[in-house]
Amino acid sequence: MLPWMGLTALFALLYILVMLTTTASYAMAVSIYNDTPTTRPRVATLLLWPAIVGSLVFVGISYQISDIDPATTASWVFGSILITMFFTLRSKTYRLAISLVSTITAPKYLGAPWHQAGVFALTYFTLAFAVVCAVYPVSLLLHSYAGEDTPEAVNTMMFISMLAVVLLFLPAWVFFTSKQHVAHRSLQALWLAVSIVAVVIFVCPGASSTIVYSAAGAMGVRDLTPFNYRLLNSFDARDFDEGTWGKVSGEEKMPTINAFPLFSLGDVLLLCPANLKKTKLAEWPQKSLSCILTRSSDVVKLPKVLEQVQASSNTDSKAG
Repeated sequence: MLPWMGLTALFALLYILVMLTTTASYAMAVSIYNDTPTTRPRVATLLLWPAIVGSLVFVGISYQISDIDPATTASWVFGSILITMFFTLRSKTYRLAISLVSTITAPKYLGAPWHQAGVFALTYFTLAFAVVCAVYPVSLLLHSYAGEDTPEAVNTMMFISMLAVVLLFLPAWVFFTSKQHVAHRSLQALWLAVSIVAVVIFVCPGASSTIVYSAAGAMGVRDLTPFNYRLLNSFDARDFDEGTWGKVSGEEKMPTINAFPLFSLGDVLLLCPANLKKTKLAEWPQKSLSCILTRSSDVVKLPKVLEQVQASSNTDSKAG
């Protein structure tokens, strides 16, 4: 159990790192104004709105419009970010920050309008990249969903994805707006980031199950490769429906079935019919009713027939 728990923790950490790509990208946009520490907290708040608006537009389109092409999606997302950024120019603090950054980074141009426009454009493209990075947490949430595919479920997942993306900007925002020491701000932002991702994983249906399921596969607790298993005790050949298990061979009291171990840990063994190996995680609560729970000591794993192995290898080579 301890190696499995350790591997699960590692998968959870990777989950967190992927979801925090949005946070890091937004932090890069605000970092452009590091040379103006007096205006940076206000700038961090002003730049938060284009990132939020662009992310909400992206998530909304992803869930509600299935037949839209990528170019149209990009135009809507990038256009919404640009429009919102133009609204931020109404702030005197932001205009001053752009002027100061332009003057400090390139003194010889003395804050020329074209150079200020370059600072604005760099900020825009960095924020656009932050919004594009939102595809990673949204994709993770979509692939980890383990519920029924209904309109209500789509709306629920859209709301969770929107909430997750918006909350993922907060750690960087707290870091840049807090007046505490840099070490304290870093710890505060890190704690907030981990807490937000943990809440998202807990709230999203199936996210935690996906992490555990993936860790089980990586560790070998779950193996989707079908083999022939001879059952030594507890089961008779008539216990297995041919439509589900296929042809059951062997003796009546020691049948041989074609199955794979959905769960194998210690002496606990959960065998499932070979035709269920492509079952998705969301379908297992229903499909697992066809599986049998036995003990590893009551099962003999039979070697594959050489002709079957060669035929399988030839098929794979042709496919390649």
